[in-house]
Amino acid sequence: MIVINSSLWLPLVWRTQNESYALVALCFATIYDYLLRFDSEMQYVWTWSSDSKIPQPDRSRSRFSLINMLYILLRHLGILYSLLELSFFVFGTRMSDKVRYVLFLVSMSFQVVVIGALQAMMILRLHALYSGSTKMLYFLLSSYILQSIVSVAASIVLYGPHGQTIMSDLMQNSAWICGNLLSSSAFWAGTLSQLTTLAYEAVILALTLYCYVRNWATACRLRGLAFVLVRDNVLYFLLLLTALSLEITSFESWAGAQRTSENGLVYLCVSDVIVITATCIFGPRMVINIRMQERGRGADASVESWESCLEHLRSVRFATAVVAEGEVDMV
Repeated sequence: MIVINSSLWLPLVWRTQNESYALVALCFATIYDYLLRFDSEMQYVWTWSSDSKIPQPDRSRSRFSLINMLYILLRHLGILYSLLELSFFVFGTRMSDKVRYVLFLVSMSFQVVVIGALQAMMILRLHALYSGSTKMLYFLLSSYILQSIVSVAASIVLYGPHGQTIMSDLMQNSAWICGNLLSSSAFWAGTLSQLTTLAYEAVILALTLYCYVRNWATACRLRGLAFVLVRDNVLYFLLLLTALSLEITSFESWAGAQRTSENGLVYLCVSDVIVITATCIFGPRMVINIRMQERGRGADASVESWESCLEHLRSVRFATAVVAEGEVDMV
């Protein structure tokens, strides 16, 4: 470890501290959103409505489903992931190397699980937008598998023993910053992984926008522009695309200059803020929206079934009255 004590690093240290304050505020906002949506979680994720007019579905299916598991991963595991990301900025100097390495591995594992749940949610949403098209599902799954293979291969090269060497570790004013000196193979592997992920997210965004442009007039007339942009998650996909673009910019600024870059650090922090917001706030809201749509379809189906039963009873009563009147006339 090389400890650098120079006034030239003070702007970078102050910027790192400001970013740690932003992450603290984001963690509080994430927890506040969780408490704010706790009633919706209990109503749409764990339990069903007690309204006697709506038939109660199978509780085992409602509590243990893919949608509920995605909610648990995005909400609860996402909060732990945001707290771990915060710990690297706030408590970096108070950690030993072993503790920091263990937390890094745990954070990376959480990131893999949360991002996987996020990708699954995106596939489900886009599959639902295209009315359950089997071709669209196969295309999304094959694209996701290809993107995952490239990312895993790039991670092996990037985090391998010969991929990078620690250039410096700055510890000053309760801030630590690691600068990585990448080899040429690791640099191109990371660039390829970032570009592949960006292309995958851009394709998903294009498919989403195409679906909404095709049904734009009807959607805006029936539900409003805010509903289309926020609740139907177009804004969500735009945030993810912006975060990936910032990640590529930070990677190029950090690795291309072969030194710790202030701009790269800013891009990386903004990207982390966007990813955590999209994961821990927008992701669970997407799950609740899906549950609300399922509840609405179930309620509509139950109302239609109840109305059909009433219509059938009316027809039976009318036929009985006609038969009774005919018997009286015959007598």
